[in-house]
Amino acid sequence: MTTEYNHERGGVGVEKSKKPMISSPLVFIFYFFALGSLIADDSINLISDESQILEKKIYESTSPFTSLKNFDDDSQIINDVDVWERIRSGFSIPKVRGKTVVRYENWFLNNPEYLDKVLTRCKLYLFYVVEQVDKRKMPMDLALLPIIESGYSPYAYSRAHAAGIWQFIPSTGLKFNIKQNWWVDERRDVIVSTNAALDYLSLLHAEFKDWKLALAAYNCGENCVRRAIKRNKKLGKSIAYENLRLPKETRRYLPKLQAIKNIVLNLHKDKYQFARVENKPYFKKVYIDQEMDVVKATEYSNMTIEDFLMLNASYNRPVLIAEKHRPLLIPLDRLDNFNAKNLNEKTNKLNWHLHTVGKTQSVKNISEAFGISSEKLLKLNGIYPTSSLAKGTLVLVPKKKSETPSNISVKWSHPNLIESSNFMRARIFHKIRRGDTLSNIARRYRVTVKALKRWNGLRGNVIQKGKKLVVYGTPSFHRVVAGDTLSGISRRYGVSIKKIKSWNRIRGNLIKIGQKLILYKRSKTPLLKDLLTLGIDLKKNVIWS
Repeated sequence: MTTEYNHERGGVGVEKSKKPMISSPLVFIFYFFALGSLIADDSINLISDESQILEKKIYESTSPFTSLKNFDDDSQIINDVDVWERIRSGFSIPKVRGKTVVRYENWFLNNPEYLDKVLTRCKLYLFYVVEQVDKRKMPMDLALLPIIESGYSPYAYSRAHAAGIWQFIPSTGLKFNIKQNWWVDERRDVIVSTNAALDYLSLLHAEFKDWKLALAAYNCGENCVRRAIKRNKKLGKSIAYENLRLPKETRRYLPKLQAIKNIVLNLHKDKYQFARVENKPYFKKVYIDQEMDVVKATEYSNMTIEDFLMLNASYNRPVLIAEKHRPLLIPLDRLDNFNAKNLNEKTNKLNWHLHTVGKTQSVKNISEAFGISSEKLLKLNGIYPTSSLAKGTLVLVPKKKSETPSNISVKWSHPNLIESSNFMRARIFHKIRRGDTLSNIARRYRVTVKALKRWNGLRGNVIQKGKKLVVYGTPSFHRVVAGDTLSGISRRYGVSIKKIKSWNRIRGNLIKIGQKLILYKRSKTPLLKDLLTLGIDLKKNVIWS
């Protein structure tokens, strides 16, 4: 993805508000029951007693849209029609015209290698997305939305921490019961995120009664669109999408989608035409009844780790946790192989262990005990650089003896592992200024004085002006430009207004053009696929120093 087109939007932004997304309770009740009547899922289930796994799993959805989570297996397969034809026949959102559409058409057409990459990923996921859109009787235009959001890449990640093919920011993901913890980030899960995105778009359309406004709200947040509508009503102007004053990137959002629609409609087939995507499922959902290694799953399905993770991208660790709402996705042509081997091998599916630090212990000692380098141990567990780990810390380590059962099936649901993830911190430098103390520097970067001392080898509390301190944090800066508001900056970077005020000692709501705001953003958890490049041989379960 080139710089020009790399996540310009910055993810799905929803401003926190006490206002409900659907203003009328009657509308919500009607919509809830209408959606609840959709087709239920009858996917493959490898569990002999499903009630057992229902009792074991803690991630059962509390969303009012639970009935929508698994209903993709009544697929309408028509072999003489490809998926693109189904999409073309289902377009219903009114066209957007103008120079911006032409500009994005030209960009796509001048970058066919990008469209080829998108096509490769579409072959994996597009049929599933089209099925879900079709079953909800929503416009097929929406099936193309992940192209402009992420290029249909589950690993796409934006500056606002938006992730997955639908680019949910963390806070919006949590509103739709998308789990983000030490084990997984379900924003990258195609099944979970697609259903959540369509839930969200359905709610937006129920409120605004217009798909253009719903898409604008998906981009900039429903409060942003509400304000724009309120402003126009006050001025006696039209509240149609074309007449609203919206952020620049939101005004570009629909033209991007229209540009892709025009290419799918073969209006430029002399320059580029999407190759056929078969109108049949690529993968099948498979439920597992016990935790297993990622490597085991790849061996059972006879896939490379990279290919397996493209379908099962939500995992942060090399362990697959058995949860009913998030099954494994296995290609149809590998399904029999996976089922046979999985049923054959009843034990020894885990070669990892959760080690509990009994007392404050040095990282070096733990690393030596389990035959893993300190650097790899920290990266594998998503822990920022430190020399010791506190009592009670849980770390994932290679299992010492193959005959010893792993404790992961017992300890995986520990609160520290299923709550919001502790994100790795980046290394930065703070130049000491007049008036600085270790205490106020620690407060500024949200770290402890003890950590500052440890990172910088300090014994006392004396620091010298002009010297630099190493700090492991993730700050960034935003320079205020004309039109910026605290609310808009909050949406853009996925942090609250309250935090922005606190970090920058702002009392009111006024900010000045040119003002430099400091922002402390969470950095993304290392991806499991990236750990393969860190000297971690998952196939042999060896991490060498």
